[in-house]
Amino acid sequence: MKPAFRIHQPGLHTTVQDRGRFGFQRFGVPPSGALDIESLFIANALVGNAPYSPALEIRHLGPELSVQADALRIALAGTTTKLEVTRDDQT
Repeated sequence: MKPAFRIHQPGLHTTVQDRGRFGFQRFGVPPSGALDIESLFIANALVGNAPYSPALEIRHLGPELSVQADALRIALAGTTTKLEVTRDDQT
């Protein structure tokens, strides 16, 4: 089984972001993508992903997630916010 999250609360302004889409500006489509591309690169490097792999971009109130796998690597980059990890032995 691949590592996965179960979403209990999505968080305020939590989105999935990657590098964005380039080459479509002439059609009125902005490239979009992560707000802090360097932090996306760093977080992906810390967990062993390709540089521009999708990641959760969390603003304001973070999500409440549970891990649906035996193990998972998590990186927090581009912030001084604390990450709270709790263990639920009831599952």
